[in-house]
Amino acid sequence: MKRVRAILVIVALLLLAFALARGAAILMEPEYPALAIVASHDLGRIPVGQARSATLMLSNKGNVELLLIQVKGNCECAIATLPSKAIAPGSTMPLEVTFTAKRAGKRKQHILISTNDPVNPVTVLTVIADVYDPAATMPATAPAGMESGK
Repeated sequence: MKRVRAILVIVALLLLAFALARGAAILMEPEYPALAIVASHDLGRIPVGQARSATLMLSNKGNVELLLIQVKGNCECAIATLPSKAIAPGSTMPLEVTFTAKRAGKRKQHILISTNDPVNPVTVLTVIADVYDPAATMPATAPAGMESGK
């Protein structure tokens, strides 16, 4: 009887040790999604009224599916489109960003990306552009002595 009891105690201790080791592994490797993206993108020089698009890559560096709850620009001039609302663990997805400049000058627009990432639930992507007015940078008439045919 003592022998059976000793074997049961040893088995119980082994099971407890295994459970504790498994619990420690879970604590060391948390299961959550993690969004990774370059924080800003420069679109370069753009004429007023012209749309410029860029494709940026969103990555899920976590080990659980990343859900894209909302992706929205801070104005009507910055639009972001996605092919899907979820990114599998370890995968990437293109984010198409289109910026249409309404007036000249240095412009900085933001796209807010809301996800189920518990560490960074909202990520801000900054889109930068140097917008110019083509009519203001080109002379209306040819300079003296440059008339055609002379």
